[in-house]
Amino acid sequence: MMAVLCLALIPFVFLLLVTLLPHANAVTRKPIVIVPGVMGSQLEARLHKTSSSHMYCYKNYDKWYRLWLDMDDILPITQNCFKENIKLHYSTSTGRYSDTEGVDIRVTDFGNTTGIETLDPNIASASYFDVLVEYFVKLGYTRGLDIRAAPFDWRLGPAELLERHYFDALRSLIESTFASQGNRKVTLLVHSMGALVSHYFLTTFVTENWKDKYLDQYVTLGGVWAGCSKALNALISGDTDQIFKLSSRLYVRPLERSFPSDYWLLPIPSNDTWNTSVVLVTTPTSSYSAYDIHKLIDKLNYPNGPVMYRGVVKSTPRPFLPPNVTTHCIYGYDLQTAESFHFGDINSFPNGKPDIGYSKGDGTVSLRSLRVCQKWEGQQVWPVKSYEMKGADHFGMLDDRDVLKIIENLVVSSN
Repeated sequence: MMAVLCLALIPFVFLLLVTLLPHANAVTRKPIVIVPGVMGSQLEARLHKTSSSHMYCYKNYDKWYRLWLDMDDILPITQNCFKENIKLHYSTSTGRYSDTEGVDIRVTDFGNTTGIETLDPNIASASYFDVLVEYFVKLGYTRGLDIRAAPFDWRLGPAELLERHYFDALRSLIESTFASQGNRKVTLLVHSMGALVSHYFLTTFVTENWKDKYLDQYVTLGGVWAGCSKALNALISGDTDQIFKLSSRLYVRPLERSFPSDYWLLPIPSNDTWNTSVVLVTTPTSSYSAYDIHKLIDKLNYPNGPVMYRGVVKSTPRPFLPPNVTTHCIYGYDLQTAESFHFGDINSFPNGKPDIGYSKGDGTVSLRSLRVCQKWEGQQVWPVKSYEMKGADHFGMLDDRDVLKIIENLVVSSN
């Protein structure tokens, strides 16, 4: 009789286990929206030009093609066409920027991660967020659904991103992600210059009530909070350290000078970061701190430079405001990082290659800038936690297993 009773109970026990076990092992994944760094978004172009400075460049191409990045386009034999198509043009009469006439530019696949995982799909070394995104896909995330991206035109400054409605698009993306994921608050995950872009968004564009409703936390990787001295070198004598290794510095420099984003990335003066005692540039006749950048730009023989710099400074009057969101600030340290540039010969400034002075940072950004987020603790009621990762490189941290595990612990939980 007892055996028959036990057999009769088996279906009920099985049903009970099926009902309870999923709840015991349920995994909650907070939706993620990523804002990448400078040069970290693919850009597409379409051409309908009436003329070109070079007879071998296409003037008309009615299909969208990948402008940034196609490594074949920045080889010495083809880079003139690339340079003509991606350059920005500043109007002193209107104070506005425009693309080359007859060139339309947009980001690739806004809302999905396609345009930030790799910059040139044909070149392994041009990968960017691919390892990070794939890491979270293996944890159950789905590209374009609960792990999404807000690529932006990284040539632009804050005023231009505002004018071209990027911040409207970012707000809508976060709202739609929140709604599609059962009204679960979003983790805003940002890298490098993406910290500047997202910080402007959080402190200038959206309200406190909006942040409370839609954002769970703000996770920052290698944030360039107070700027980066490498941007100075790009404007002075040209920087070819990253993508443009096959190009000359002076060839690349006009392109870099045309982007307001480079002025946005310049060191921001303050007593706590780049103070008057930190000399960033020396020449045989002068020395310049972050407080003297406007004087330095006057010396570069680039007429638009001073007004472009003033425009960016005017657009960001309070760059160190706390974001008023729970913040997790992750960055590397203890790596040799370029901080100052020395032109020893009177004829070497600004066209020569400077001697470089180094400080500690993540290999790209100085600790002076990376640690700004620590100052928000006590300035906002929301928690602020910093994670200093010894030896974590500015770009390599996106593949760093320890960094990925920290992010995983912030966004994935078992109930």
